Amino acid sequence: MERVFVYGTLRRGGAAHALLADAHFVGLTRTCPRYRMVDLGAYPGLIPGSDAVVGEVVEVDPSQLMALDAYEGAPALFARERAELEDGSSAWVYIYQRALPGEDLPTVRGSDWMKNEV
Repeated sequence: MERVFVYGTLRRGGAAHALLADAHFVGLTRTCPRYRMVDLGAYPGLIPGSDAVVGEVVEVDPSQLMALDAYEGAPALFARERAELEDGSSAWVYIYQRALPGEDLPTVRGSDWMKNEV
C-alpha cells in the first residue's frame, strides 16, 4: 500500500472523491511548510512556497495509484513527489507543473481547499 496526501477534489466531500471510494482513510493532517496552495478554478494546485497545507492521507494499492496519476495528468500537469507531513511521516503528493515564474496565481488562504478562501 502507498500513502497519498490529497488536498483538493480528491478529499472526502470533494468532486472527485469517488476515485478513492475503496481507499483506506488514514486521517486529516498538514504538510510541512514547503508549499503554496493556488486556486486553478475547479481545483487547487500546490507549488513551492512556505505554507503548511491541509489535506487527508489515504492508503491506496498500486492500481489505484496509477489511476490517480492518470486523473492528475502526471507527470505533465501534476508531478507525483514525496512530501514530509507535520507528524514526520511522508506520503505522495501531486505538485502543479505549469506555474510560470512570476505568474500571479491566487493563493488559497488558510491552505485548506475545503474552506476555499481565495
